[in-house]
Amino acid sequence: MIRPRLGWALPRVFAHRCGGALAPENTLAGLRVAARMGVRAVEFDVMLSADGSPWLLHDEGLERTSNGFGRVCETRDASLRTLDAGAHQHAAFLGEPIPTLESAALLCRQLGLMVNVEIKPAVGFEALTGEVVARQVRELWAGAELPLVSSFSEEALLAARAAAPELPLGALYEAPPDDWPTRINRVAALSLHCDAERLDDNVLSSARANGIPVLCYTVNEPLAAEALFSTWRDSGVQRSHRLRARQLSRAAPGDCPALAGGGCGFHVKIAAFERPRAGMDDDEKPPHEQRRNSREVPPVLCIQRPPDRRIEFAGAA
Repeated sequence: MIRPRLGWALPRVFAHRCGGALAPENTLAGLRVAARMGVRAVEFDVMLSADGSPWLLHDEGLERTSNGFGRVCETRDASLRTLDAGAHQHAAFLGEPIPTLESAALLCRQLGLMVNVEIKPAVGFEALTGEVVARQVRELWAGAELPLVSSFSEEALLAARAAAPELPLGALYEAPPDDWPTRINRVAALSLHCDAERLDDNVLSSARANGIPVLCYTVNEPLAAEALFSTWRDSGVQRSHRLRARQLSRAAPGDCPALAGGGCGFHVKIAAFERPRAGMDDDEKPPHEQRRNSREVPPVLCIQRPPDRRIEFAGAA
């Protein structure tokens, strides 16, 4: 089976669930924050509603990330549109809606963000979610470079592959199983995604030998990310992370080419950002930056890297 390739270079860094810790997860506000900080790529989760529509949601239940209750797969679109996905994080995000995949795709294209769409099916909806998400991704990114589409569910990936054979796919695991190369080949996946703490030398060597990019989640500390990059640089491999907390580098040099030559990508997903760009008016800044001197702002929204110490991720060796 032909393994579709990406039409864009894999960056070293992805913002996790749209904007990491500086915005409510899986929201348009998160996408705008990520873009404002100069991140080139984002990751977000997609789940189906009771109407079979794809929405940006991670959990099967609505309670953690919104003011709603109940299961996403049992909630109609009309109800999802009324929910607030921002107030639970901070009053600055009051009224932030749960976005549809369509609205997120439109904004990503407007902002020039590359995307890793994670298919996140509710139990019992694996194949349907894979099919619906794949078809919508193909339609929503028509005329543009297609996103990387990943999932923990092999059933969802197989359905996505059947629905849109041209999509680049990624196989997600907490810890790669012993037969991960066979499983990746079964869905013709481009990349291996796994917990950064569950990697071992055998997996890395096999990935390198087979030209499989490795995307790791979730690296929350810049020093940990630097150590991981160093490990891969020393071994001749590159990876990408999903960084999700503490620090988000605005500059992420070292993109991998389109992986045509067997090179691997290493990608991290992160969440906290550095200072806004010089010359930015206060009303142009993300909400957490506009209020950074307010006692009302939670500490996680105020984390600042010292201006003379911006983390730089080294380019490919």
